[in-house]
Amino acid sequence: MKKLNISARELAEFVYNEGDLNLRFIDKRVLQEGIRLHQYIQKSYKKEEIEVFVKSNIRFKTFDLTIQGRIDILTYNDNLPHVIEIKSTSMPLDELEIDSNRAYLAQAKIYAYLFAKTNNYKQVMVSITYINRHNESDTKRVSRIFLYEELTTFFENTIQAYLTFITIISDWQDNKMESIKNLEFPYERYRKGQSELIDHTSSAVTGNKKMFICAPTGIGKTLGTIYPTLKGVTNSNERIFYLTAKTVGKQVARETFSLLREKEDLKFRTLTMTAKEKICINDECKCDPTHCVYTKNFYQKLKPAMEDILVSVEDLYYDNIVSYAKRHEICPFEYQLSLSMYSDAVICDYNYVFDPRVYLRRFFDVNASQITLLIDEAHNLYDRACNMYTASIRAYYIMMIKNQVMDHEKIQELSSTVLSTLKQYHENLNRNSINFQTMQDLDESLLKAVKQLTDLLSDYLEENKDEEFSEAFMNSYFELLNVLRISEYYNQDFIVYIEQYRDNSTYTIRCLNPKEVIKQMTDRVKSSVFFSATLYPINYYIDVLGGQASEDEQIVLESPFKQEHLNLVVNTSISTKYRDREGTKNQISFLVNHLIRKDGKYLVFFPSYAYLELVFDDFTKHHEYEGTILKQERSMTLKERESFLGHFDHSKRNVVGFVVLGGIFSEGIDFIGDRLNGVAIVGVGLPQYNDYRNVLKRYFDEKYNKGFLYAYIYPGFSRILQAVGRVIRTEDDVGVALLIGSRFAQKQYNHLFPKHWSHYKKM
Repeated sequence: MKKLNISARELAEFVYNEGDLNLRFIDKRVLQEGIRLHQYIQKSYKKEEIEVFVKSNIRFKTFDLTIQGRIDILTYNDNLPHVIEIKSTSMPLDELEIDSNRAYLAQAKIYAYLFAKTNNYKQVMVSITYINRHNESDTKRVSRIFLYEELTTFFENTIQAYLTFITIISDWQDNKMESIKNLEFPYERYRKGQSELIDHTSSAVTGNKKMFICAPTGIGKTLGTIYPTLKGVTNSNERIFYLTAKTVGKQVARETFSLLREKEDLKFRTLTMTAKEKICINDECKCDPTHCVYTKNFYQKLKPAMEDILVSVEDLYYDNIVSYAKRHEICPFEYQLSLSMYSDAVICDYNYVFDPRVYLRRFFDVNASQITLLIDEAHNLYDRACNMYTASIRAYYIMMIKNQVMDHEKIQELSSTVLSTLKQYHENLNRNSINFQTMQDLDESLLKAVKQLTDLLSDYLEENKDEEFSEAFMNSYFELLNVLRISEYYNQDFIVYIEQYRDNSTYTIRCLNPKEVIKQMTDRVKSSVFFSATLYPINYYIDVLGGQASEDEQIVLESPFKQEHLNLVVNTSISTKYRDREGTKNQISFLVNHLIRKDGKYLVFFPSYAYLELVFDDFTKHHEYEGTILKQERSMTLKERESFLGHFDHSKRNVVGFVVLGGIFSEGIDFIGDRLNGVAIVGVGLPQYNDYRNVLKRYFDEKYNKGFLYAYIYPGFSRILQAVGRVIRTEDDVGVALLIGSRFAQKQYNHLFPKHWSHYKKM
C-alpha cells in the first residue's frame, strides 16, 4: 500500500476549485483579514466547539490515505452534529447559496464525512457561514442536511478523482526512487577537486547540515553538488531547490539534470522557474479576466493541463510550459507554480526562497524539512538579500495615491499625514545641514498611518475592482505594503535611514546584515549548501549568510588548473586612490597599452564609470590601437550588451573593452579559449565611499570589530576574484591578469590572494 497524507482543504480545492484567476489585488492583508474574521465568528462559541480536529485512515485501492483537518465550528442540534465552515467574501451575501462555491461546500462535506464515519452518525448538518470582508456584522448562513450514504458516495467520488491524478505522481515517484538507487557518476573520471566537492556535499545532505564551499572555476560545481544531492535522496517526498542569481546558472543546472537523464536514465522532474513578466504570453502583464483570456476559468482548466504535461515531460522549462499553457489556454506563470508542487527539483532565482514578497509559501510555510537548498554563486546572496529586506516610503508614492483617489476623504487625510511626517524629516535635515540621518527605532506613528492607509486602499481597490488603475499607482500601493512587511523583520541588523530626495525626504528601512532572515529559512530545510568560486574569505560569508563558524562545515578547494596557465602580474608602483587618479591616468594608459600589444582580446576593469571615462579618454588620445576599442556605457540594452560580447569571439581580430568592475561583464560569462586573452584590473575594487557604506562600516565594527574589512575590502576583493576568473575557464585556457594599484602591496590586500595566486610576479 502506498501511503498518502492530505488535508481536507487541499483535497477539496484540488478536485473542485473553479472560477477565474484574478491576482490583481491579492496581498497578505487579505489572508490575515480572513483569519481575523474566522476568529470573530468563533469567539461566540465554546472552546471545545472550535477548530475541532478530525482525521481518518482510509484504504482505497492501492493507497493508504490519511485525510485530516480542523472543523471551524462543530455543534449539535438535538443530537444532530452540525459542521460549520466560515468563509470571508467581498461578494454581496444575498447572491450566495450553500453551493455557490463548490470547493467550499466540498471541504465542509469532507469534514462531515470524516466526523460521521468516526462517530457513527447517520446524518450531519453542513453549513457555510459567509462574512462580509468589509463589514464583520454582515453575515449569512446557508445549511443543508446530508445523509451518511450521500457523504460516502461524494467522498469516494472525490477520492477517485484525486487518485486518478495522484496515481500518475505515485508511479513517477516509484520510478524516480529506483533510478536514484541505480544512479552512477556520468563520466569515467572526476575533475581535479570534484571528488572532494562531492564528498563534502554528500556529508551536508546526508547529515542534514549547512555547508559553505569555496570551489574555484573548473572543478565542476554544478554536477559536483547536484549528483551527491540526488544520491542523498532517501524518500520520494524530498525536493531539491537549485538557486542561482544568473540566467546562465539556471541553464547550466538544467543541462546537468538533462545530462543525468540521458546518460544515467535518471527519472527526476525539474522545473526551471521564469519570472512572471518574462513568461507572460500577453503584451501586458495584467492578471485578471477582463484583460487576459488565460485567467478565465483557470481552475477548471488547471487539472487537465497538469495531467497533460506531467505524463509526457520531465524537463519543465519556458518553452514546454508556454506551449502547454497555450494549448489549454491557461496562465503560464500560475501554471508553473502549480507544477512546482509535483516537481522533484526547482531551479530558480534566490527570491523564490528568500524574498518575503514572492517566496514560495506553499513549500516553506509548512514542513520544509524534506528540502535541500543548493545555493550557487552564493557570494551574490548578501547584496541580493539586503535589497529584499529593504523598503522605502517615498513622497512620490503618497502623491501618486493622493492624485488617483481624489474622492476618498480618509485616504486623502492619511496621505497628508504621511507626507507631513516626511516633510518634517526633510526640514530637520535642512536645519542641521545634513543629507541623511539614521535611527535605531522605527517611527511607529508613521508606520501606523501607512498601515491605515494601505488597509483603506485595499478595501477601495476591491470595491472598485472593475476600474482601471495606473501601473504607477499600483506599484506605489505595493511598495507601501512592502514597507509594512519588512518592518515585521526589524531587529538589530536593520537601521532606519532617512535621506534628502529632491524637495522631500525618503524614509527607508535598510537591512545591513541579512544573516538572521537567511538563517530562519535555512534552519527550516533539511540541508543547505552555499558554494561559489569566490566564497572567499569564507568566514566573512558565514557571518553574513546566516552560518555559524563553530557549527557549520566549511571548505576551500584548490584550483584544478595549472598555475602557469595564468600569468598573474601585480604592479604596486601606481596609486589608484581617488586623489591620485588624475596624476596617474597616463601611467595606467601606458600599462594597458603595454598589455594589449600582443594580439588578442582583453578587458580592462575599473571601480567606477568616472574612472573608466578618465583613463579611456587618455588612452584613446595618446595611444594608437590596431583593433576594436569598446566601452561599457552606464545603461545598456540587452541588444547592446550582446553586441559588446559578440566582439569577444574566436576570431583573430584584436579587441579591448573598458568595463566596470562588478558590472554586467564581470561574472556569469564564459570567455573560453581565445575569446579572452587577458584582463587588467585597476584598483583594489573598493565600493564607492558614501554615507550608507560608512553606516555599514560602523555596524560591522560594532558587530564583529571588522568594519572596513566587511564594508569595503572583502566586497571589493570578491569583484577582483570574479574579474580574474574570466581568463581561465577550462584546463586548456591560458592568459594574463594584471593587477594595478599600490594598495596591493599592503598586507590586508595581498593576504587575501588565494593559494592558486601564490605564483604572482611583481612588475
